[in-house]
Amino acid sequence: MGIAVDGTSVYWTNYDGTGTVRKVPIDGGPLATLGSGFSFPSGITVDTRSVYWTDYDLVGAVWTFPIGGGVPTMIASGQVWPRNIVVDSTSVYWTNEANADTNTTLMKMPIGGGIPITLASSFPG
Repeated sequence: MGIAVDGTSVYWTNYDGTGTVRKVPIDGGPLATLGSGFSFPSGITVDTRSVYWTDYDLVGAVWTFPIGGGVPTMIASGQVWPRNIVVDSTSVYWTNEANADTNTTLMKMPIGGGIPITLASSFPG
């Protein structure tokens, strides 16, 4: 579903029933699974410290994983179909896709954690 790249690796999400987030060296090599068992991992982005991705499962979540390894951590939940995601030096941004009952929203949260805020909202269609 999603793909991101940094200076050393390519990262992607698998929306194929396995619900995995993976990476491989940019020039090829061994495949690494950063996380698995997610419902619908979608968007993915990376900075110098972490990998971030969205999972629009029943709790609608944003996850992170340290570049150097570790355990995936949910940093936001209760989102409505989170999809696209980007990161800058201070914040993580993502979109929540609209459905029949909700607006499309653009969300923002500090990289270090906190409460997500809505930057913009629009009606479906």
